[in-house]
Amino acid sequence: MSKRENTFFPYSSATGASERVNCAMKILPAYCGSHGKVWRAEQYAVRFFSLKKYGDHASADTVIRIMQCELKHVSLLGELIRKLGVNPVGINCSTRYEWFSRIGRNNITPKKILTDCIAEEINTVLYFEGLVKGIDDNNVKKVLRGIIDDDGLHVNELKKCLSKF
Repeated sequence: MSKRENTFFPYSSATGASERVNCAMKILPAYCGSHGKVWRAEQYAVRFFSLKKYGDHASADTVIRIMQCELKHVSLLGELIRKLGVNPVGINCSTRYEWFSRIGRNNITPKKILTDCIAEEINTVLYFEGLVKGIDDNNVKKVLRGIIDDDGLHVNELKKCLSKF
């Protein structure tokens, strides 16, 4: 368990409840929206199998490790949202399947898969940085910054995989 997973909030149940719920609603899209970690984990699972199909086992192994980290982020954000007073269970996550529909087409190569992953990780970092700017709670910011750091590491790992092409 990382240090940031242990940094949850000593809030009383009544003090600042409205502010906490507002904060939770701001970060909810990061959990299950179009840049959300639920969707990202699904993408990485599909990309893992695609890379395996192409015989790029090293990149597939990197992608599956990133997927595992994304699942940790799902858990971390879900717990954060719950601690802020919103139940993340049963939330309708907006998944997008247009990427999945391209699998099997001739233009989807390991290089394209990795390039897409890098672009999406960079966009996610930018999205989370915007979230941090819009949130006043320093504890929430700390958790989000940890996720940003992880996603930055993902970009570097994916670039290493891409460099062999």
